[in-house]
Amino acid sequence: RITNGESLHGFLWGSLGLLGETFPADDPVDWVAKACDSSFRYDAARVSAESNWECAHGAGHGFTSFYRDAMKSVHACQRGELEARFRVSAEKGGRRLTGNDMNLWRQICGSGVWHTAFNSLTVPTLHELATRGKSSDQDVSTFICGGRLGCPVGEGGSDEAGARLRFVR
Repeated sequence: RITNGESLHGFLWGSLGLLGETFPADDPVDWVAKACDSSFRYDAARVSAESNWECAHGAGHGFTSFYRDAMKSVHACQRGELEARFRVSAEKGGRRLTGNDMNLWRQICGSGVWHTAFNSLTVPTLHELATRGKSSDQDVSTFICGGRLGCPVGEGGSDEAGARLRFVR
């Protein structure tokens, strides 16, 4: 059974890619706000956050598909219009959002951006990293996004890209 959150995750990823190809002048933040604001209301009523976090991560993938630029995508995750919309939706569900809720949403959205970047590493690029002696998740993170906003740090930060790097070594 696919959950509401998993459906939103895939929908945002695919639909924002199509939006970027078809209507590149549109603002993808408005699309994400429309798609995700109901997840705040839904999760608030259920005392769960699974839909919110899946929507956030999917939005990160989707922004990357729309912009084809990691930093534009990470900045889209930070836009204030999202918070304003999500606050209203959560309150309709009987829950008040905190600053921590939105900080976590932005962080998870950013993880979707970098996850997309990590997954785009080609085998030749992984071989090149391996020949330079790189072998860890942190090496992949540093290569792709080191020090930039939202870049994951530590083991596991590069999702499965670190394992793929170790595989090609």
